[in-house]
Amino acid sequence: MSQPKKVFVKPAPKRKPRHPDIGRNIEPSGEYIVDSPTLRRMIRDQDVLKSLPNGKTKRAKKPGSKPADKGASA
Repeated sequence: MSQPKKVFVKPAPKRKPRHPDIGRNIEPSGEYIVDSPTLRRMIRDQDVLKSLPNGKTKRAKKPGSKPADKGASA
């Protein structure tokens, strides 16, 4: 049997969300939590932010945004 998928999340600023399995507050520095409908709702409602363990937060790209043209030719 495979291991459940886990997602590293941090609480959003000015939020103190509870861990969906344990009930305590999620650590401000972030932690891995098993992917579940409850966690996906917390992400959707912006109670928690998907993050990387090194501290960088993944931000969703704005719809319609275009990448910068790095190879502009004359």
